[in-house]
Amino acid sequence: MPNLAPSPYDDYTNLVTFLEEMREAFDASGVKAYDGSDLSISMAVAANTTQSYGGKPIGYNWPELIKYLDWVGVMTYDIHGSWNQMTDAHVPFDDDYHNQLDIVSSISEFNSQGVPYDKLVLGIAAYGKGWSNVDMPSLGVPGSGPSPAGKYTKSDGFLAYYEIEELIEDGTYSYYWDDKTKTPFIYSATDKVLVGYEDENSLEYKLDYIQSKDLAGAMIWAIDLDMFQDKEYPLIGAISNRLK
Repeated sequence: MPNLAPSPYDDYTNLVTFLEEMREAFDASGVKAYDGSDLSISMAVAANTTQSYGGKPIGYNWPELIKYLDWVGVMTYDIHGSWNQMTDAHVPFDDDYHNQLDIVSSISEFNSQGVPYDKLVLGIAAYGKGWSNVDMPSLGVPGSGPSPAGKYTKSDGFLAYYEIEELIEDGTYSYYWDDKTKTPFIYSATDKVLVGYEDENSLEYKLDYIQSKDLAGAMIWAIDLDMFQDKEYPLIGAISNRLK
């Protein structure tokens, strides 16, 4: 993030200059995109829009940057995870148990800092984040350490959507819904493991919000984490059907 160590202080303005020069170079080149349109410039940024630290401005100079950006992809996922000592949704819609950040407040803050809604792209996660040592099936309760690595993705504290669905289908985990964050989670009483994630039900809230605010669209991390068996792709399909 510009202006926050180890990034030099001058990067707050350097990034604006860089994008300005990139836009000028693109326009002068005469090169077009495959559909004949001008080459576009975009950025993917974290959901947290912190703008000050130690009395100095940090982050992004959005009023200037947006002059040269066609859209901004907000990575509205990984908001919580096993680095927290309390279970929570990593894709909370309009509330969370840490009272820190949720998707609606993140997008609203970007807009208040100068990014038009129609240049904001909402990030969707086709995976879950999990905790171990959880004594009850609930968000907002103590948990410590990451959930075990998935059978295929092999990364602690992380499960692909297709891995989650497999665990539900074979009866290893039970499905639960959390109305505060408007997200699902799975829980194993035997292993005391909880994993919060995005499914087709929670995705509907995000898609409704995208359309109500006339956002630029949605992006997903990642295509290969959705349920690809039999070419289902339920999350990608839901996004495509609603936003095409």
